[in-house]
Amino acid sequence: METEGEAKLLRVVRLGGYLILAGTFIGFSLGVYALFNPKLFSATISISIYEATSFFLSVCLPSLIFTAVVGYVFATMPRLRNVDLRRVTLLSVLSLLCLALSSLTLFGLISFPGGLLALTATLIAHMKPTFKFFTRREACFFVEMGALLVASFSVLFLLIRFISVLFPTYAMGLLPGLGYYDPVLVPTIVTIVAFLAFFMAPVLYSHGVDTRLCGELFLVISAALAVMGIMYKYAYFNASVYLGVLMEGVGILLILVGALVNIKLSMEKVSTRAFFLPPSSFRRGRYCPYCGILLTDDSSPTCSSCGRSLTWRRGAPFCPYCGRIVPGDARTCPHCNETPS
Repeated sequence: METEGEAKLLRVVRLGGYLILAGTFIGFSLGVYALFNPKLFSATISISIYEATSFFLSVCLPSLIFTAVVGYVFATMPRLRNVDLRRVTLLSVLSLLCLALSSLTLFGLISFPGGLLALTATLIAHMKPTFKFFTRREACFFVEMGALLVASFSVLFLLIRFISVLFPTYAMGLLPGLGYYDPVLVPTIVTIVAFLAFFMAPVLYSHGVDTRLCGELFLVISAALAVMGIMYKYAYFNASVYLGVLMEGVGILLILVGALVNIKLSMEKVSTRAFFLPPSSFRRGRYCPYCGILLTDDSSPTCSSCGRSLTWRRGAPFCPYCGRIVPGDARTCPHCNETPS
C-alpha cells in the first residue's frame, strides 16, 4: 500500500511532468514565432539567420518532441514504490536528458525546473532521506543528485560540440582552457566519472562500507570533477553555457557535501564509541527516543518533554545515533544504518 510520503513524491513527479509538457508547448510556440523573426531567433540561439530554419527543424524540434515524451512519462506515472537502482537509473537518465535538452534549445526552458523536480523526487523515493539529521542516506542522496547534475552538464556540452560541427555559425561558447584538451574526450570522461559516483553511492551505502572511506572517495571525485571543469574556458557566447556551468557548479558542490557528511559521520562514530564505553554514559542522539522531541540540553540526563531517562545502555531499544526506536536484536539501526556497539 502506498504511504503518504510516497503519494506526495508521486505528486511532485507528476507536477514535474506537467511543467515539462507546458515547457515543450511554450517552447514550440516561441520557436515558431522566432522562426518568422530571424533576428530574434539569431539573438536567442546565437546562430546565423541563414542557418536558423535548419537549426530549428533538426535540433530544436526533435529536442522538444523527446522532452514532451519524457514529460508524458512523468505526468502519467502510476506509482512511485519500490524504486530500485535499475528503475531510478532509467528515470534519472530521462530527467538528465530533459535538463540537457531544455538547456540546449532555450525555447523550452520552462521544462528545466520540471525535470529538476522529477529528478529530486525520484532520488528521494530511492534513498528515503529524512533531512532531520545527516546520515548516510542524506550523504548518498547528495552524491547521487550532484553526480547527475554534473552528468547533465557534460552531456549538454557534448551536444553543443556536436551541433557546432554541423552548424559553423553556431556559437559554441567553449574554448581551449588550461593547456591542451580534447573537446570531446574531457566531457566524456566527466560523464563517466559522474555516473560512477552515481552508481557507487547506493552500492557502498547498501554494503555498509566505512563512512570515512566513502567520504574520502567522493572527496577525490568532487576534486577531480572540479579540476576538469577548470580546464574549460567559457566564452559565454551561447546562453546555454550559463545553465551548463550552473549545473556543473551545483553538482560538484553537492558531491562535496555528501563527502563531508560521510567524513563527519565517521568522526562521530569514533568519538561516540569511545564515549559509550561506560554503561552510564549519556546518549548522543539529537532526538528523544521515546517522544521524538529535539533535545536542547545535552547535559540533562532526562528528556525535558517526557521526563524519560536518556542514559544509554547496551541492548537499549533505541539507536544512540539517531534516537529512533529499533528492534532489540538489531545489529545495525534500520533508520540511519549505524552500529550501536
